[in-house]
Amino acid sequence: MLESDLVYFWIVNPGGNVSRWRILNGSVSLIQSISAGSTPPGGSIFADHGVCVYAADQTAVCWGADQMGPRTQIDLSDIVTGICERVGMSSGQLNATALTDGVWGFQIDNR
Repeated sequence: MLESDLVYFWIVNPGGNVSRWRILNGSVSLIQSISAGSTPPGGSIFADHGVCVYAADQTAVCWGADQMGPRTQIDLSDIVTGICERVGMSSGQLNATALTDGVWGFQIDNR
């Protein structure tokens, strides 16, 4: 899954490997890799702003580039920042530092 910056992408393998890669000057290089245990095949992946979520068989797992390893919750500030940037707000227009709660998940409607 390619992140919105078009520089980083994630790969989640059913065998349990999760890796984050970088595209720079026409080269692709591995940045981080972990063994994630068993990740069921056929899941969905979402990745942006250094956060990767993989969901399959009624299970969701989240990894962060700053914390490579399974997470139990996603920082609310990461979600709000990601959504605001997707709609065109710049980082100077947003301060999500007070949003310190963790959330288990969220849904974005395509409308």
